[in-house]
Amino acid sequence: MNDSETKKNHEKKLREEGRKKESPLFDFKSIWKPMRLILVLLAIIALLLLLMWFFGLGSGGGKPLPGSSATPNMSLQKQTKETGIQDKSTVRRELHLSFVPSASDEEIAKELICNVSWTDAKTGSRETRVVSENNMDDFEFKLEQKIRDWFVIVPQDVPVVVVHMMPFPGEGTLQKITKIVHEIDSRISIMRLEK
Repeated sequence: MNDSETKKNHEKKLREEGRKKESPLFDFKSIWKPMRLILVLLAIIALLLLLMWFFGLGSGGGKPLPGSSATPNMSLQKQTKETGIQDKSTVRRELHLSFVPSASDEEIAKELICNVSWTDAKTGSRETRVVSENNMDDFEFKLEQKIRDWFVIVPQDVPVVVVHMMPFPGEGTLQKITKIVHEIDSRISIMRLEK
């Protein structure tokens, strides 16, 4: 071997040893900078979520955000229990549909009879109308008319139709109510009340 070949072999060995010393299996120094950025972003997100929870923003509680379909039911119940007086501006915009029990079974509703009731936003008094007809077409027409009349007087809040399920009106009646309500306005929520 000549000197140039030994020199090259020696340099090659030094380079390989240098690579082994410079590149460990996992380099923590190179990953630390991006990890700091990720940790800072996670801390900011956690802080924002904590603030949203604390101030009651979002779906968890507090006042509903503008444009949301949440209704302040718990605050209304609490206010009514504490003071006994309902502020007319906080009365929920609800239309209640309840049914009359049949003579043979109290858990089944009579056909073609429905009580339609709501709280008047101006006076705070409870209004109730009875829809009773001899055939399904007339019943649907009158029920739709009562719901439309109510919807016109409801302020621009997101209204709720509460269907009382006891006595049970039947699946066909429930489907027709759902169809009528969503034809009037798709923003109207339908809530089934079991008791």
